[in-house]
Amino acid sequence: MTVQRGVDPNRLALLAFGGAGPLHAGALARELGIRAVVVPPSPGLLCALGLLVEDQRIDAVRTCVARLDVDALERLDKLFAEMEAEAVAWLERERVPPARRSLERWLDMRYTGQNYELLVPVPEETWTTRRIEPLGERFFALHEAAYGYAAHDEPIQVVNARLVARGRPDPPALPRRPRMTGDVSAALRARRPVLFETAGGFVECPVYDRRRLGAGCVIPGPAVVEQFDSTTLVHPGQRAEVDDLGFLLISDAVPLSPAEGERAG
Repeated sequence: MTVQRGVDPNRLALLAFGGAGPLHAGALARELGIRAVVVPPSPGLLCALGLLVEDQRIDAVRTCVARLDVDALERLDKLFAEMEAEAVAWLERERVPPARRSLERWLDMRYTGQNYELLVPVPEETWTTRRIEPLGERFFALHEAAYGYAAHDEPIQVVNARLVARGRPDPPALPRRPRMTGDVSAALRARRPVLFETAGGFVECPVYDRRRLGAGCVIPGPAVVEQFDSTTLVHPGQRAEVDDLGFLLISDAVPLSPAEGERAG
């Protein structure tokens, strides 16, 4: 799917989160030709953390089916003014300082007769100059990107006006891990056999306590890294390194074979 969309997985890193994500990420990355896996400090809590640090946001929408012209701008201007007043009142109730607020205007647009709309950001000059050309050009560009063509002579229709209001929170202060010499023996919890299909059977693996791994620690695979909310599996031929924020960075410890290198790009 990513290749069909013009995205080469080899140029990306795989973010492993959730309770089971880090358990499967190493194998999945190799299958996709991805060279790096990133495991956050608390994979099973990443979504909850994201909820806490995400922008406060409210979305408003008003239907306004009309051909895109100067007259439509007058109607849209009134609708946006109503939605902005409601959004500002909400931001006030949420005690968001003015400096941390933002308002975005969007339109659902299509060619007349189409069944599906494109979400188009409204350029500011549309309202300051009272010109529809910048808005039309954005629609043409998005339509060509989505469908491979743009009919510049066909009438454009507006379906919905949308407003997105955001309140930006203070950036989180992520704790840094103490730096260690790289010796991971203090974090060794146990040893147990782990089944690797690529190895043809069970392999005896060290099991590490992630809480005891400091920045700079390097774990050669095969290995298991355990913690309260998740388990990370480092495959044979891979290595995991702990960075200053406690992220595990998993990569191949050995060079790719010529065949693997050709497949990975």
